[in-house]
Amino acid sequence: MQALNFSKIQFLAFDGGYTDNAPIPVQTESEKASTLVLLTRHYPDQAALFQAHGRTYWQPSRKVPVSTWDCRPGTTVADAFTLGQEDALRVLAADQIQLSI
Repeated sequence: MQALNFSKIQFLAFDGGYTDNAPIPVQTESEKASTLVLLTRHYPDQAALFQAHGRTYWQPSRKVPVSTWDCRPGTTVADAFTLGQEDALRVLAADQIQLSI
């Protein structure tokens, strides 16, 4: 997959996984092309960054080590955060995606 440039991100959706998939409104094809969806679930048959339904999806490199998003002490939310941080650094270092604000 070629490097993705999201210097003009219009929409950013986070798949919280509590009740439904990422809450993305109805979009034009142009809006879909500039949407980055951050997934909380790992799909082994897909690359870390993949295209589907006209949008770009970014998934964790492995199953997220959290059974529920519980923020009380003793849970593995910190492990999930670390996984996301490590994945982001790896993808950005490999120039697979360029983000600018």
